[in-house]
Amino acid sequence: MLEGDRRDPRVALAEIEWPEGDADAFAWGRRVLAERRVDARRETVAAVRALREAEPRLELKPATYLAERLAAGAGAGASA
Repeated sequence: MLEGDRRDPRVALAEIEWPEGDADAFAWGRRVLAERRVDARRETVAAVRALREAEPRLELKPATYLAERLAAGAGAGASA
């Protein structure tokens, strides 16, 4: 029986070393989506895809969490 991914996506995001200049996953995600001109509020699936293409270590659940939080306006000064 498959149990799925029960890992907290915030933990997965915190474990990735983001590029220098990006304080955290939110800063990185905002930059990636801006560069690719993807509006996470209107294009959630495209946002998840863009994030995962930009960072291959980013699994589906953390990428979805990040895209949804960015769409909600989270991350300005907050950490993952």
